[in-house]
Amino acid sequence: MATVVVPNEIIDLIDYGIASNQRSVFVVVGAKAETQIQRMYALYTKQKGAARRGTVRGAREILWCYLDSNPISRFSVQLRRNIKKKRFRAEQSADDASLSTFLAQNHIEFMKYSDMKRTEGKTYEMLVLSSFDSISPDTLARAVETVTGGGIIFIALDKMTALRQLEDLVNGPGPEPVGHATELKDRYSSRFTRSLLACPTAAFITDEWSVLSGVRPLVVPDATASIEAASKRRNALTAIKAAQQVESMSALLCGLCATPCQARAVTGAIAALGWDDDDEKGTEMEGKDKKKKAKAKHPRLCLAGPRGRGKGVALGLLSAAAVKRGLGFVAITAPSPAAVQTALLFAKKGLEALGYAEHTNFTATVEGTIVTGLAVSAGTAQTVAFVPADKAGRVDAELVLVAEAASIPQISRTSVLSSDAPLIATMTTAGYHTAGSTHVSSTMQFMGPTVFELQTPARFNEGDGAERWVSKLLALEGPVVAAAKAELTPDQCSLFEVNLDTLLKAADRPNSVTEVALATVMGLLRSYDLTICPTDVQQLADGPTERLFILVDPRSFKKTLTVPVAIRVSLEGAIRRGYRSTMLSDNKADNDESVPYQVGSTYREMADGFSLLSGARVLRLASTPGFEGFEKRAVDQLIAFYSGDLKCEVRPESAELLSPCSAIEPEDISWVAATTDATEPDLCFWREAGLKPVFLTPLPQSTGVHGVTMIAQVGSGAVQWAEKIAVEFRHRLAATLATPVLRQLPLETVYRLMDMPESLKCAEPIKRADLIAHFTPGGDATDFGRDIARLRSYTAELVHSYQSVADLVPQAASLATCGRLTLDLGPEPHTMCCVLVALGLQQHDFEDAAQLVVGLRAPKTRPEERVSVLRSKAKAMVKMLVDGLDEETRKAAATAPEKRACE
Repeated sequence: MATVVVPNEIIDLIDYGIASNQRSVFVVVGAKAETQIQRMYALYTKQKGAARRGTVRGAREILWCYLDSNPISRFSVQLRRNIKKKRFRAEQSADDASLSTFLAQNHIEFMKYSDMKRTEGKTYEMLVLSSFDSISPDTLARAVETVTGGGIIFIALDKMTALRQLEDLVNGPGPEPVGHATELKDRYSSRFTRSLLACPTAAFITDEWSVLSGVRPLVVPDATASIEAASKRRNALTAIKAAQQVESMSALLCGLCATPCQARAVTGAIAALGWDDDDEKGTEMEGKDKKKKAKAKHPRLCLAGPRGRGKGVALGLLSAAAVKRGLGFVAITAPSPAAVQTALLFAKKGLEALGYAEHTNFTATVEGTIVTGLAVSAGTAQTVAFVPADKAGRVDAELVLVAEAASIPQISRTSVLSSDAPLIATMTTAGYHTAGSTHVSSTMQFMGPTVFELQTPARFNEGDGAERWVSKLLALEGPVVAAAKAELTPDQCSLFEVNLDTLLKAADRPNSVTEVALATVMGLLRSYDLTICPTDVQQLADGPTERLFILVDPRSFKKTLTVPVAIRVSLEGAIRRGYRSTMLSDNKADNDESVPYQVGSTYREMADGFSLLSGARVLRLASTPGFEGFEKRAVDQLIAFYSGDLKCEVRPESAELLSPCSAIEPEDISWVAATTDATEPDLCFWREAGLKPVFLTPLPQSTGVHGVTMIAQVGSGAVQWAEKIAVEFRHRLAATLATPVLRQLPLETVYRLMDMPESLKCAEPIKRADLIAHFTPGGDATDFGRDIARLRSYTAELVHSYQSVADLVPQAASLATCGRLTLDLGPEPHTMCCVLVALGLQQHDFEDAAQLVVGLRAPKTRPEERVSVLRSKAKAMVKMLVDGLDEETRKAAATAPEKRACE
């Protein structure tokens, strides 16, 4: 290896990271950037040895991430072959020997960017990022998280010669844009570069080991405060371990804890569950007594903290403690099996620390590459097993462990957290791939007051520069705090469009107004997400069709930075006819969530030209706690803005951050749409705003709820195509509500989707021949008369069983929902509609329909009382349908008296 003089600033930065237990970031520019990895790692190990710091427990050496071409094929296979030839010819150079030694002596784990999920729970001393122009925000966050304190993050920019090239890089958030999109922006790359320049532990060097010119000077921070903090942390952890009884369960498990917070959580949970060693007698024969004691308490414990604080480790250690105390079945659940891998790994380590031997006393259950449980055979059979979240609430477990409880869909979450067994749940309060603040706060309120806070990072020291850099870059530090409305009213607020160029350009000034506003808005938009995705900042920054609106009080915004409502909008449509036809013919639009593809593929014969129209889809709508009533004001102003009803004044020459919508010329669009959950509150909200449902996902989403697309026509179009599509949607939905999936939809949801009772108004009278053909397929007027007589017998109580007319009610109900019958809903229109949906459209059994229609409103009524109430309602509903059929029969007879006389 050729001799290179390493600047003292680089050595000082590595020493600072090792001493303060923080990560150092090195951005290396130049064609030979990747070849400097061995030199950097050699320098790191040398300085680490000089500091007398050993390898971090459980930490691997090097993680080398790449896009698609494995660096080992470029560096190892070919070079080793050449080195072997040179060695045979006695021509081996010092560089060849150095590289050969580096590849042979160090453990290097190569991993594609697409496989970064496999790094969950792993730790490395050095991270190498190749092909950096192709890394996504999600991959970046996962990769940086794996580096231990004092480690190195090596970013190789071998395709660049200057840092300015990185700032101008366009890294797209998705597939090539069509329609409105012309070209991707480069806001994210610019933000990335600026945020990295603001990182105090980042250095920019060339492939010749000189500090890059034209950037900020490399100034190494003072490590005194960090060293003192790390020392206090070690002393606190030592004190907690010393406070435990020697060789006790708590002491043995604390030996695996990395932070004082983690140790306090483990010992505190053990004490709260009654597993503390004060009453332990040293045997497991008292397991039944322990189980009874734990069962009697039914405690609910919560471990909460930001990402990377060791909550999964604590959960695994507590599962090992449960096995030691004799519990037979411990259920561990999470949104996915991948979320419990760290917990199960440390459950194994915890059992080994407690004296269990793998393969002798316990074995791991593996499905593919995923560990799904532990089977303990020491003494009585015991099991620690992963249970899917939708089934965890029904298992008979003696202890339930929940990882990432707030990220579980609401339906399953309520069932899991209502378990009768003792329960321990973890929640991530900050970071990526966690639930929004709304779900976290509601889950913590449900869990109760016993919360163990884990705030200290498990891998590195507090205040780590790399962690702050990623958090600022992806706007992950934006908690939504409840704000008092004071005297502010919706009428005092106005809708403003946010200048994204201004919003995203101040990454090098973390405390600026724009950065605070970005964190506030992103935290608000993410507050209702089950899983926060880091890529949303990149999509907002680089997406050419992205628009961001906020409803604020213009008089106080600059002082308080309070954002009552935020709306994220995407412009869609204006797709070339040929491109659209190709997409639909190739079935490429099946997974496309855009409104033009959903409507175009579903209603091809009705909306052939719909994809040519321009529109705006609301991607996110969120309000700050305390300002929930302001959402309607924001949506009304948004629709008025795109409808042209907000009079456009002279546009200001320079709008720094906010531009009032009344001073902006809107894009020429034909529709406004929203994609939301198919729940009664959401459907009611958007229905009041003038939007109507046109598309329902055939299967529930990951949240357990169907998604629905609602649309409203704006502008001065002569043809009311939106209403025609909405009517067709209701007709198709009515015909499929009896399928096993859609039958599970709540009655109130169907009531709103079907736009009842307005949709039951007779829009087009039906002819007698069509009435007979529809109601009695293959029959004649005589058969039709018999069917009507059968319905009348049921309403007159000559026949008491609903089964006698169960085959006729769905046919009459389908005519009613198509607007072909004149119905009198009576004094209880809502109840009549619900009965019509339950029996006529979803075709539930009579007992199930009684529970749905009556039981939900009067849960304390007995089953026989519900059936009795529904029987009277069903007769009224059938009478309503019979009267409607009679009315249409009279109308048909009146329009053709001559034909009737001939017959």
